[in-house]
Amino acid sequence: MPPSRSIRPLAGLRLKPQRHILNPRSPCLLCSTARSSGLATPLPSPLARRATRAAYSTAATLTEPAPATPSSPPIDPRTELEQALLELNSHAANYVNLSRLQLALLGLRQPAGEETIRVAVLGVNGAQGGAGDTAREVLRLMLADPLREEEEWERQLAGAAGRGAAPVLVRVDGRERSAEGGIIERRGMFDEVRVSSPGFRGGNLEVLLMDVNPPAGGQGEAALLDLPVDIVSGIDRVSPIMTPVHKTVLVAEGLVGVPSVSGLPPNEEHGVIFSAVDLPGYQPPTTDAPATPFLPIDVSKASKGVGLFRESLSHGMDYERLWFQSRVPALSAWLKYGTASQPGTTKPAVRALISSVLQNTLVALEGSKAATAAPSPSPAAGSSGPVLRRGLADWAQGAHAELQDQLDLAFTGQKWRKLNWWKLFWRVDDVGMLTSDILANSFLPTAEKNLVFLAGRVSAASPNELTYNQPGTSAVSRSEGGGRWPTHVSFTRRYLQEETIPALQALAQKLVLQAASTSGLTASLAALLYVSQWASSFYEAGAVAALGAVWSLWRMQGKWEAARGFWEGEVREEGRKAVRGAERSLVQALERDSVVQRDDGEERRVRELVERARDALARMK
Repeated sequence: MPPSRSIRPLAGLRLKPQRHILNPRSPCLLCSTARSSGLATPLPSPLARRATRAAYSTAATLTEPAPATPSSPPIDPRTELEQALLELNSHAANYVNLSRLQLALLGLRQPAGEETIRVAVLGVNGAQGGAGDTAREVLRLMLADPLREEEEWERQLAGAAGRGAAPVLVRVDGRERSAEGGIIERRGMFDEVRVSSPGFRGGNLEVLLMDVNPPAGGQGEAALLDLPVDIVSGIDRVSPIMTPVHKTVLVAEGLVGVPSVSGLPPNEEHGVIFSAVDLPGYQPPTTDAPATPFLPIDVSKASKGVGLFRESLSHGMDYERLWFQSRVPALSAWLKYGTASQPGTTKPAVRALISSVLQNTLVALEGSKAATAAPSPSPAAGSSGPVLRRGLADWAQGAHAELQDQLDLAFTGQKWRKLNWWKLFWRVDDVGMLTSDILANSFLPTAEKNLVFLAGRVSAASPNELTYNQPGTSAVSRSEGGGRWPTHVSFTRRYLQEETIPALQALAQKLVLQAASTSGLTASLAALLYVSQWASSFYEAGAVAALGAVWSLWRMQGKWEAARGFWEGEVREEGRKAVRGAERSLVQALERDSVVQRDDGEERRVRELVERARDALARMK
């Protein structure tokens, strides 16, 4: 019998660590043979012993298996599924049914095949108001043992209707219980009773018996699987507690109870909601008439059959006839499906619950997305939208023209000519200052001011708080989004100043040092040749020195002019990228202004968790 637990989702049971007992290693064939032979066999000679030892060592070397490479143990899909559901509980609290999620976690924390299945048997209060008694009688007939006398719990369950229709929690197991047991007692929030039923042996079943009002038309599945139960919390004070279940049975009475369940979906063999109506004397049509969406039952026939069989076993034929004519066995068979215990295999009811929770999470996510994607009236998207778009086009055209004109003037001006290759020997330390001055004065200064002004016009025309996509490169960390205007121009200028100018400065210093060192080395070589009389005259030694100086200056000129041309082209290209990026950011801001934005990162995270949980559920046994 499982331990006593409340019907509310509580902390689940922890799996006890299983101890794997390894079989002791059996002795090898040589050892067992040696022990069995004892001292009766004469000892071999030393030469024979050496030959035997050599042969044995060779055979052991040939037959010894290679050591297994250590590998990480595979992750249990059940544990992986539990972790995914826990992350859903933390990151998707706005979209997931928390009480049903806790019930799913409780099942995963129990051993596979031994999960507790919770079923709600609801008596639908119709015009006659007797469905509560009918639901209690149906539950009693399904759980009762006709081979035994009427037990105490049956009598108390039948008399529970006089307690103001208080909910009763019935814990069902298949173990034998004394006739004095099965007394309804107040334990926790519910009146509880423990029942031994041979028909649900090993099912670990918990049945919540209560009366409810007729379900409203179009009421969803989740509303009938997550029930509000009124719990007395004080004097004249009742608090509703959400109580999730795996399956629900609705029982109505008479023709007036048919409309109460007519709005529910038709009964399915593997469904989670089942409806039954007590229609005494009803005979199903024998023709090919369409079946009713609910199960018509006759509780009086089932009760009469059980009573006759308990009176005498000779009434077995009458019991069988009345029992199957009542169609209560069909309801009992539906209740047993998904609750049968198979060691090591998760019960289908637990799988269905987890799948339903994941599906409802996606439905809630889509509903939230549709609700937040409703268009809102915006002046930026209305009459002032075309004006702002024309202003954006004019700004982009002016920015490209300014970039070309200003950079042409800068790269043909006096400051850029100061960095010619032959002037590096006395201006090598001014490379950073001169290039930074060129960027500050000629790299889109007017376009940047006009961009801020245009972003202000867009923000003034929009009632929403606009955000602009900010730039980012691989060399510089990505700027944080949400600025009040696009910062592509200033970002690109800062990138050029911090990344390209130091590299250009270092190259200039390197080239000057290489030219000076090469010229110095060739001059030293020429002097050495002249002193050592390898050169016949001073002119020959001077030719060597001149050759080294000319080669070093030619090499310096080629590399420096190539570096200047590359930097000039990079500045022009980065400027064009900055203008296009700022224009694109403004266009996206104008497009987003007509739609209320939502957090796409949260949606992506929830979908990833749902897919991960579904994958683990498919792999779980």
